[in-house]
Amino acid sequence: MNEQAHPPQATRPRRKSRNLLFRMLLGPMLTGAMLFVAAAISLWQLGAYRQARQTWEEEAARLETISAIRQNSNQLLLIIHYAAINPSNPVLLDPRADAGVAHPSQYIAVSTAALRLNRHQLAEQIAPLPPGTTLEERLSGTLSSLDEILRVADAIVAASDVRTEDWETVQQLLPQLTEGHKQLVIDLRMARFLLQNEYKQAQSQMEQTNRALVWVTALAGVTVVIVGALLSVAIIRSVSKPVQQLSEASALLAAGNFETRIAVERNDELGQLARAFNNMAGELSTLYTHLEERAGTAEARFFQAIESISEGIALFDADDRLVLCNARFREMQPEIADLIVTGTRFEDIIRGAVKRGFYAIDHQKGDEWITQRLKLHRTPQEPFEQQLMDGRWFQIREHITQQGGIFGIQVDVTRQKQAEVKLRQAKEEAEAAQETMKEFLANASHELRTPLTSIYGFGKWIQNGLHSQIFPHVQAKDEKTQAAVADVSTYISVISTQAERMIHLINDMLDLAKIEAGGLELDVRPLSLAEVIQQVTTINAPIFVEKNLELTLDVPEKLPMVRADRDSLIRILTNLIANAVKFTERGAVTCRARKEGGEIVVSIIDTGIGIAEADLARVFTKFGQVGDVQSKPHKGTGLGLAITKELVEAHGGRIWVESGIGKGSTFSFTLPLTG
Repeated sequence: MNEQAHPPQATRPRRKSRNLLFRMLLGPMLTGAMLFVAAAISLWQLGAYRQARQTWEEEAARLETISAIRQNSNQLLLIIHYAAINPSNPVLLDPRADAGVAHPSQYIAVSTAALRLNRHQLAEQIAPLPPGTTLEERLSGTLSSLDEILRVADAIVAASDVRTEDWETVQQLLPQLTEGHKQLVIDLRMARFLLQNEYKQAQSQMEQTNRALVWVTALAGVTVVIVGALLSVAIIRSVSKPVQQLSEASALLAAGNFETRIAVERNDELGQLARAFNNMAGELSTLYTHLEERAGTAEARFFQAIESISEGIALFDADDRLVLCNARFREMQPEIADLIVTGTRFEDIIRGAVKRGFYAIDHQKGDEWITQRLKLHRTPQEPFEQQLMDGRWFQIREHITQQGGIFGIQVDVTRQKQAEVKLRQAKEEAEAAQETMKEFLANASHELRTPLTSIYGFGKWIQNGLHSQIFPHVQAKDEKTQAAVADVSTYISVISTQAERMIHLINDMLDLAKIEAGGLELDVRPLSLAEVIQQVTTINAPIFVEKNLELTLDVPEKLPMVRADRDSLIRILTNLIANAVKFTERGAVTCRARKEGGEIVVSIIDTGIGIAEADLARVFTKFGQVGDVQSKPHKGTGLGLAITKELVEAHGGRIWVESGIGKGSTFSFTLPLTG
């Protein structure tokens, strides 16, 4: 090129010499210029390389801080959840701690302090970033989410302090902490994504800088021949190899090989970068190992839990293939256990079961049954029952998971079904026996009441005839005749009395059977309870005079109206008053009524012999006479209080008794108010 620009001329040797000298000097000048340019470019590229390396280190530090924030926030959330569930057991927070060594709030405070330190580090790392950039805005958003978590965590620390222990407030703050943690995880993921891009760009810039530096070094080496070549080799060996090692190690780390390390043989910036890379790889390896251990522990506990369940459990994925099941699920179905294999479709399992005659179905309609069963499986509603060919029954409950799979629970309800059948049969037999008994009582009572009525009527007629027409004409003065007359009078009286008692018993039995059969028709309407009480006490006044007992009425004048059947209410009061008079030899009987809430409470209080505590449960039962009734003169049918109880309950009321031996008795019942 120089010869073309300055061709030699023979007529001008001095110019030629000057040009030759120029050419001779041009080479060193160009060489020097090239060296100068190469040196300048090298310095510029070295500065760019250092800048790229600094950027790479900063992004690596930010990635490390982001990882620490996520780890510490997860730990904080886990600790607070455990503390809220069982605040008195710090072993749940740290298995190495003895029970009672530390308070849960101390663990929460330590985790909060670690998270606050991470926040300070991240704030310092954000400061050099240009404001308004995507990375700066995302990291600032991460700081805001972290501040929210720290705010809620501080509130939880204050609430869970050993002096307050307000765990209810902690549980109320948990949703805020969980929501803040979710937002923080989203911000951390976005920030990590941006940081990884920045990291890759810095790495790419380092590689580009390295290549440019190699080219400049090579050009300088060609220019300066051996020195440049040696210098280029030295630069390549001192710079390119560590950078290449770092690039290869980064690729391995990104591929998941967390055991990758770089051999550190120098103390310069590349050595520092290699050490930082090794530290980051170690932290990532520790974190990954910890996460794997936790995942393995959680998985083992999960399988232990489902294996300990007595019901059969199976999980199918979104493609309806079996993911897992417990041993009980196979044990409940030994006939098709070989079909229950992981990865098998649910449809294939039930088709194989139908083919083997496992289900109690019409096999001519097997395809129709399979279609219906698949519909129930894929759109589960309520639990349903399925009978097997061997007579067993399964209750099946299925649920759709969030991932679109099906989670099923299978329970053997054969015993319950058998018990239901036996119960239904026993109920039908009892109802049939009850109907037979009612029919028998009705027929027997009817057949007995007619002759007993005749016996009672003729007995009364004979008794009246003897006393009015025969005994007055008997003038026997001997003792035998007088004794015979007295015996005849007594016998006729006993016949009439017992016939009358049998008639009352039969009437009470018929009434009770009618009530229990639901044949009682009540004419319920508003009534004046005070008026009915006055009517009943007036009717029963003679029995009080006969036994010289005092009757006391304790009924307010403005007692509210009640809803009741008048005849049934009269019978209730009559039975209770007659019962009180029968068991009271001296003293008084009090009839009291009071309004309590939305009902009226009526009480019949006597000063009689009372009832033993052991006999109170039998007072309202059929033929439930208490005490030694055979040795006492208090005879009755034993159905009066049973009928009274049925009538009170037919009105929607309640009846009870309070008593004690020698303390008298208080029979109380309730009636609803009108409206």
